[in-house]
Amino acid sequence: CTLTTAFIFFALFTMFVEGDSLPSNMFGVVFMFMCSWLIGLGFGLCLMGTHRFFPLVERVLIVVPRIGLWTSGVFFVITQLPQHMWPYMTWNPMLHVNELMRNYWFSTYTSPVGDPAFVLECILGLLFLGALLERQARVIPIR
Repeated sequence: CTLTTAFIFFALFTMFVEGDSLPSNMFGVVFMFMCSWLIGLGFGLCLMGTHRFFPLVERVLIVVPRIGLWTSGVFFVITQLPQHMWPYMTWNPMLHVNELMRNYWFSTYTSPVGDPAFVLECILGLLFLGALLERQARVIPIR
């Protein structure tokens, strides 16, 4: 709730300061915001289950969010990168979410790589794997 409120506040504040209009497709923006939340939920469930089986994974996973942030398209638009890098960058589902968010927010932007089907597949896969790991983690006694 806090992050959603902060997102809405900063989005409205930025629109007011910059003099921009509302998003061109509000449903798409809200849908992509919910998709990013579900990806985080699925990833968190997967990490929780993995940590239960392998406690040392916590030290390795300190680096993963930083690499994910650098490759997610938060700091760049995919068209700023050379086209031969696109197939490798598009493995990150958050890149698709960010590109589609830009696509739905600005009517003048068209994402060359944003794929809602890929985002939904990743969400379903992460949630399914996370639920399996969570269920299995309940069976293992605490050491």
